[in-house]
Amino acid sequence: RDEALADFVRRLVDKYLRSPGAVPADQAFSAVNVVSSFATQYPQAFGYGDPRRVGPVILGLLEQLPVAPQPAHASLLLHALRTTLLLLRASDAHAFATLGAEVVSLLADPRAGTGTSPTPCFLGFAAACSGGTAFGAQGGGADD
Repeated sequence: RDEALADFVRRLVDKYLRSPGAVPADQAFSAVNVVSSFATQYPQAFGYGDPRRVGPVILGLLEQLPVAPQPAHASLLLHALRTTLLLLRASDAHAFATLGAEVVSLLADPRAGTGTSPTPCFLGFAAACSGGTAFGAQGGGADD
């Protein structure tokens, strides 16, 4: 059952969250709602914070930050990020610290994140979550 939940989350993230603008905003935020609920109720779907499982989800959520069209969507997105980040923090301090350092770097130089997706700003985090290689465009790296 745990593997089926993890596979469902992986496909949901790949299809709806890792390609900002490729799907309608309402569908993307329906996916954010599911991710948020699953992160709260079924942490095993994220390997209890295993960075190979939760890393692509966090990256997908980060990609939604620039496109959150409504305050309710932004609130839901922040809840999903908070919950998945707590899972990551409990499981892998190195990956969590790497993301924190990259967020600080982005805040220090906001021009670095002016592209269509913030994901390129988090290559170190992606590498930390994939065992040393950055994720592809579709969030690969969780091959198990």
